[in-house]
Amino acid sequence: MQEITDYWGGWFAGLADGEAHFCITTRSHANPSANYKCYFQINLREDDAKVLNELQRMLGMGTLTRISKRSDFNRNSMPQSIFRVTAVEECAKIVEIFEKYPLRSKKQRDFAIWKQAVAELQKPVEQRNADLLEYYFLKIKEVRQYEKQEELERPTIKEMQITIKF
Repeated sequence: MQEITDYWGGWFAGLADGEAHFCITTRSHANPSANYKCYFQINLREDDAKVLNELQRMLGMGTLTRISKRSDFNRNSMPQSIFRVTAVEECAKIVEIFEKYPLRSKKQRDFAIWKQAVAELQKPVEQRNADLLEYYFLKIKEVRQYEKQEELERPTIKEMQITIKF
């Protein structure tokens, strides 16, 4: 990883505020403590791929993937580039960066949960608390559902208009 300046760290935190995904996933495994995985991801349109190339170069980690075809789910989507960090040691470095350059949007709620899961996943498998990891997995899903609910419940501008008489 290259030395991160305050300027670059602030820029990265701002980009993450708008575009990052702090993910905790489960997978089928015989040992419940090994069922969980964390990753950090930023998706951008393919015409902004140079931004993700810069991220990978500066951080010295992560993978870049290009999705060129439109999905059945979203036929209007443009080709995308994805920057993803999956190794737990590298996720821990992402945590360090955002501890120094804090997020300011609602993504900080996801990050607060995610960094605890990353800390738990840094332990040897036999020392991990599977119940705690399950809690983090469910909690981050709950936070995201609440955020979507907040968006749905916001009043429209027309409902917010106030008539002032002089």
